[in-house]
Amino acid sequence: MKLNVLSIALFLLFSSIAISGCGGRGGCTTDADCEEWQKCDIPSKACIARQGYCISNEECGSDRKFCNPNTHLCEFLEPYCEDDVDCEEWQTCDTVLGECKTARGRCSSDEFCLNEWEFCDPQYHRCLPKPGRCIDSIDCEEWEYCNEQEKRCYTSENRCEGPSQCDRWQTCDLTEHRCIAKEGFCMNDQDCAQHEFCNPDSHRCESTDTACSSDSQCNWWQYCNLNSHKCQTRKGYCSSSNDCASHEYCDMTSHKCLTSEGQCTSDSDCLLWQYCSSSHTCELRPGYCGDDSHCGPNERCELDVDSPNLFKCYSILCDSDDDCPDSTCDILHHRCR
Repeated sequence: MKLNVLSIALFLLFSSIAISGCGGRGGCTTDADCEEWQKCDIPSKACIARQGYCISNEECGSDRKFCNPNTHLCEFLEPYCEDDVDCEEWQTCDTVLGECKTARGRCSSDEFCLNEWEFCDPQYHRCLPKPGRCIDSIDCEEWEYCNEQEKRCYTSENRCEGPSQCDRWQTCDLTEHRCIAKEGFCMNDQDCAQHEFCNPDSHRCESTDTACSSDSQCNWWQYCNLNSHKCQTRKGYCSSSNDCASHEYCDMTSHKCLTSEGQCTSDSDCLLWQYCSSSHTCELRPGYCGDDSHCGPNERCELDVDSPNLFKCYSILCDSDDDCPDSTCDILHHRCR
C-alpha cells in the first residue's frame, strides 16, 4: 500500500538524521557494519545507500515519488503510476495521465454499481448484492431462497427468521432457522414420552388410552404406576377373578374378591354344624349333624334351636318316657315315638 503526503512529511523528519546510517561510534569499516540496504563508504567511514536504494525523497528524482522509509525504495505517491504494478490489485494504470484508475469490472464506491440493489464491496472492490438482495441463492443465507426476478432473498418453506414466522405454539430456532415446539408443546409423537402421543389439535403430549400419568386417569379401584404408566389394581381390590384366590371370584360391582358358591374362606362362610376345611369346602364338624342322615340308625339330629344339644345326634332308644325328651317311649319296641 502506497503512503500518502502525511507519511512523506514524517519520513522527511526521520531521514534528516539517517544520512550517516552507521551504528556505533567511529563509523563503519566494512559493509557488514551497515544496514542491508546500505554499503560502507571507506574514506568517510559512513554508511550510504546502495545503488537502487534511497535515504531521502530527493534521491527519487520525481515529485510523484517518495522514499519508502521501510523498504528504502522509491515508490509512487497515490494516485501516480508508470504501470499496473504501481497500483492496487483492483486498479489499472492510465499511462497517459500516469495515475491509477479503477479497473473495468471493479469499483471504488457505490456510484460504480449500475443496479440499486448492489453496493461496492470494499474488500473485493466488486459490485455485489446488498444484504438481503441476490442474483441467485448463493447470495442468500442457507435457510433462504433467491427470487431472481425481484433480486431479493426470502425465507424458505419450513424455515424461519424469527418467531413471527412460526405458529403460536412454536418458536424459531435461530441456529437451524426452523420452527420448533415451545417448551411444554410437541411437534409430533417423537417429542413425547413412550406412553404418550402428541395431540394434533392442542400440540400437547397426552397419555394413550392404555396409559396414564396420574390416578385420575384410572378407575376408582386402580392407581397409576408411574414407572410403567399403566393403571394397576389397588391393594384389596380386583379387576378379574385372576386377582383372587382359587376359591374366590371378583365381584365386578365392588371389585372385591368374594367366596365362590360351595366354597369357603373361614368357618363363618359355613353352616353352624360345619367348618371350613383346608380345601376351602364346608365339612361336617365332628360330633355335629345337620339332619338325621348325619346320625346313626338309632339316632336323630337335634334341630330344636332351644335345645342345648342343637345339631347333635341323640339316641331314639328308650326304657321309659324319661328317655324321650319331646315324646313318649314305645315300651314294646323301646323307641321314642
